[in-house]
Amino acid sequence: MRRQLQQDLLRSDFIHRPLEIHHEETREARCAGKQPAEAYLLDDLKTLDRFRTVGELARMELSREHTHGCENSLKFTCPTKLDHWPGAYGRIYSIPKVVRVVDDENWE
Repeated sequence: MRRQLQQDLLRSDFIHRPLEIHHEETREARCAGKQPAEAYLLDDLKTLDRFRTVGELARMELSREHTHGCENSLKFTCPTKLDHWPGAYGRIYSIPKVVRVVDDENWE
């Protein structure tokens, strides 16, 4: 058992109540002190060869809007309501998305 947890349990007299939160051990505190990695352009987006759509309603295209360090950006669209769905409100029962295919790269 970690020393800090053991001390917290002793201070609580082992009564069922919330333990003290140590802010310095939270994910937010760890991320706030972490420096970002060097910028790494994942794709130059000249073509859509390395991307695929998942779901019949997903659409993707290259766009000149919102580019960041390259010529194009990936524009993903899908409807949020289906007007032709009979007797329903048109909810989409899938998760349309775009997936980038990464060839033999370790992303751990």
